[in-house]
Parts: sequence; structure tokens; C-alpha cells
Amino acid sequence: MMFAGSLRPEKNLPALFNAVAQINGAELFLAGDGPQKSELMQLAADLSLAVTFAGRIPNPQLPAEINRSQIFILPSLYEGHPKALIEAMACGAAVIGTDVDGIRNVIEPEVTGLLCPPTVAGIQSALERLLADSQLRARLGRAARAFAVQHYSLDKIVSRELALLQKVQDNW
Repeated sequence: MMFAGSLRPEKNLPALFNAVAQINGAELFLAGDGPQKSELMQLAADLSLAVTFAGRIPNPQLPAEINRSQIFILPSLYEGHPKALIEAMACGAAVIGTDVDGIRNVIEPEVTGLLCPPTVAGIQSALERLLADSQLRARLGRAARAFAVQHYSLDKIVSRELALLQKVQDNW
């Protein structure tokens, strides 16, 4: 399982740690850094949780790390535009996100990923479901990649930016 992002309270990582701690043999890979790192390291030790704190990973290396993980999870309490989630989807990862603003705008439940409550029990249940079903992981990963390519490929983003700039110029 993998998380990528800032180690901050709004990312709800203590709930993720407590959920993963309930799953026998589960390991967590964290890409990122932030003010909650020492607190999370202590929590991992207290829970006897196998966590790799990888720190910041350069963007060109991030897809390789995502592809090593069976599941990408974003357990946030809120999000704006969840770029790490979209990057994981573009890699074809099976994704789980909490059912909060920002994330629910990107994941189509049961089609491109799973949405769960931002609670320990909700996160644990979604993780256990994906860990137990390789066919579901594969299906969600394929659909997530197709969604990311369709909506967030470079040509789509450039076209949207140009349209926005044209609109601004027309209204100037």
C-alpha cells in the first residue's frame, strides 16, 4: 500500500496507520515529508507497523514506486485537486480515496476506485476488500488509467489552458 503527499493533519494519516495496523502482514510505503513526520514515526513504532518513510521522491521516480504497490490510498479529510491521486490513476494503480470533497470529484465509486469514509474502520474495510480481490484491483486500475488519460493527459490540459486564456483575452 502506498500514500504520496504531505505528512500533514488534513491527510488523516493516523487513521490510515491504525487501519493498516489491523491488517495482518500489511506494509505501508509513504512518499512525502511534512510537519507530522516525527509524530507518525512514533505512531508506527507504537503500533508495530511496517512503514517505509521514503521522504520526497522526485516526480520522474514516482511512477515506479506507485507501480510497486498493489494499492494507492489517499485518506484525506479534504482535498483541493488531488494530483497524487490522479498520478496514481494514470499509472493504472487500484486507488482508494476517502469520500470527501476533491477526492469524490475524481474517483467514480466502484468504477475507477473505491471511496470510503475517512475513519479507521472505513479505510480498513476498503483496504481489506482490495487486498483480497486481485481481479477487482486489476479492473479498477485499468479504468482509473483510462479515466486519467481521457481527462488529464497533457494535450487535454493544454487545450483547457488555451481555452481559458482565450476566454480571458476575449473578456479583456
